[in-house]
Amino acid sequence: MKATRTRQCAVALLAAGTLLVSTGADAEVDIWGQIHLSFDHVDDGTETRSAVASNTSILGLRGSEDLGEDSRFVWQIAQVINMDGTGSATFTTFNSFAGLTGPWGRAIIGIHDTPFKQFNDQLNPFAATLGDNRTLMGTGEVPGAHYNVRSRNVVMYTTPNMNGLQGMIAYSTDYRGQGRDEDIWSANVRYTTGQYQIGLAYEDHDEVDGSSALRLGGRVNLGQFQIGGVYEIIDGDAARSPHLDRDAWSLWGAYKTGPYTLRALYSEVDSYSGTSDTGASLWTAGVWRALSERTRIYAVYAAIDNDAASRRALGRWGHGEHYVPEAGDNPGGISLGLFHRF
Repeated sequence: MKATRTRQCAVALLAAGTLLVSTGADAEVDIWGQIHLSFDHVDDGTETRSAVASNTSILGLRGSEDLGEDSRFVWQIAQVINMDGTGSATFTTFNSFAGLTGPWGRAIIGIHDTPFKQFNDQLNPFAATLGDNRTLMGTGEVPGAHYNVRSRNVVMYTTPNMNGLQGMIAYSTDYRGQGRDEDIWSANVRYTTGQYQIGLAYEDHDEVDGSSALRLGGRVNLGQFQIGGVYEIIDGDAARSPHLDRDAWSLWGAYKTGPYTLRALYSEVDSYSGTSDTGASLWTAGVWRALSERTRIYAVYAAIDNDAASRRALGRWGHGEHYVPEAGDNPGGISLGLFHRF
């Protein structure tokens, strides 16, 4: 039944796209998305597991209308789809919004990744793979308490690009969409050139659990080489969110030669406030082979070194399958993947 609902959502989205393309004489409408599948084999030292995973595969519609005076109405409807035939999904589980754009910037309303999440996503070369740095970045020891948020009920403003300087700010009245008084604020600012990027991001969850978070990061292009990293501080409330009160960081490098790109990443999170042995580290390495401008295959190896009381899991966010070990176990795994964007 769950798989059937997911297929019905996908069919409805395609049907809507066909109707819009055929009837919208003055509108620009695109069907877009991505397919990301992998075969994973994970060993945590106690048991092994193999699975096929659908990793943030997306089907979406987006369009715009010229309003004159350099302004446009913009919209997007998108759905995460389960290409492996498992799980369930609710319509518009990916960034879906409507708004206006012009020389003054862009303002949208709907569901969208927060500026804080987007800041890390741009500095996360293993996003949605087994070695995604969000295994450690933005997370605490309590499942569901994290800062990698695709926020519901959000209003977001993005400034124009001012010679490389650009900022974003977002406010959500109920970021989980559960009818609670859980408003959050999120913002980032980045300065980007062809050679480097540097910036910071901030998010406030005071009305949720008393916590707040800060990220600093950037990257440098050195011809075929690229290096980057993110440092993160989450300030948790002693009574409501001590499990989030910790620091973490991630450092990565990439080398491109011909159709191949080699990447490596190391990330580390401290023990959270008032505890010991709740930290962990993540090692990831992989090779990508471009088959075309839009299609590539890859092989990734990832391993977590958990402290004695830590249960950090591979592929915790963005990956279709995640593998939760026992406390102190150190899971490692290989993932073979296929990615196509359309």
